[in-house]
Amino acid sequence: MDGCRCTLSYSIFHTIISLSYYNQALSIYEKLNEKSRDPALLLHIAACHFHLHMSANAHAAAMQAPDCALKTRLLMHCHHRLGQPDHAMALSAQLGDGVEDQMSLAALLLMQNKHQVRWLVGVGGGCGCL
Repeated sequence: MDGCRCTLSYSIFHTIISLSYYNQALSIYEKLNEKSRDPALLLHIAACHFHLHMSANAHAAAMQAPDCALKTRLLMHCHHRLGQPDHAMALSAQLGDGVEDQMSLAALLLMQNKHQVRWLVGVGGGCGCL
């Protein structure tokens, strides 16, 4: 993909995503992908699917994308949503010390903790303080 088209694609993604128009962003990326077959577009497609809570589709698209930190974070969260915490934690071991990786790991751990608290509250009927 040439630089101009890549910049336009990036701008469209962030503008549309910031407006929460994930379906429109997904449609645009799928059309761009049909024309260019740029594997990097698959990460944007996967992100749209993820935000639309289509985790299996997000996982499938991300698996076809080139390896990078974003792919690792996206797959980690897909595995979490798909009820595969062991896979999610295995991917978390690949995260680096960067802000994006550490924030993504913190979000995953927070979500796992919330699920534990909900389970404890549901079972005991009490607070389930940790």
